[in-house]
Amino acid sequence: MIIMASIGLGASLSGVVSDVDTGEPITGASLSLFGLGDNPGGGNDSGFVWLEAFSNENGTYTFTIEDEGFYDLTVTADGYQYYTQYRLYVSGDMTLDIALIGYVDPPTGDLSLSG
Repeated sequence: MIIMASIGLGASLSGVVSDVDTGEPITGASLSLFGLGDNPGGGNDSGFVWLEAFSNENGTYTFTIEDEGFYDLTVTADGYQYYTQYRLYVSGDMTLDIALIGYVDPPTGDLSLSG
């Protein structure tokens, strides 16, 4: 006989961080996942979950999460605009690929207006 209790079976979130224009993987992107887990009053004993991960040389990242629930995800990388996904519901084994937008280089040279 198997008895299952509601103890938070856990979840995972993984994917690839890449450049939106080239599709190339971004190495060393910093990813932060934070929230309250399954219970809005506190998904775990501390009531707050904050996990960090970094993308590897293939742009791949993985979070192992104790409690399913709503989380906010923030991604930053040098030379790219930051990315935020609010109220992302994580349950089971999920995949989320993220394409970051690179900063546009400012114009150079003579920028004077002629009239």
